[in-house]
Amino acid sequence: MRFPLFRFVFLISLALCFCSCQDRVGRICDRFGINLQRIHYKVVEKTDNWYPNGDGEFFVRLSFPLALKEELNDVSNQMKNAGAIEMPMLVQHSKRMSGKNAQFVKNLDTGLYLIDVDKSDSRNYTIIVFNEARKELVIQTIVY
Repeated sequence: MRFPLFRFVFLISLALCFCSCQDRVGRICDRFGINLQRIHYKVVEKTDNWYPNGDGEFFVRLSFPLALKEELNDVSNQMKNAGAIEMPMLVQHSKRMSGKNAQFVKNLDTGLYLIDVDKSDSRNYTIIVFNEARKELVIQTIVY
């Protein structure tokens, strides 16, 4: 009797975790004026670490393996309309990068990115990096 209950709880937890990742991606993209609802994406990598004091990091790397050229162009156009900056990344922004996102953008010389730096604490930021050639989008939020 315990095993089926454990399996049920595990599957529900897994589904909630996946949904919360999609919800957070949607909320962050909405803040920047980007809509990913019309394009199928796969979560390749995800980190969601938060401490009781509110500090933490959210990192997700999305892949669009089945995306058509028009769909990728749509994401690119949405980013441009939101004021995206073309790669390579500006020095003041690349110095801010840490961890997995720094590795992702290290050798990236094409693509677009949007960054929102907290006005009250410049260490806090959210960044979206889109590379159409790789068919990938990375979102990172850092809060200190």
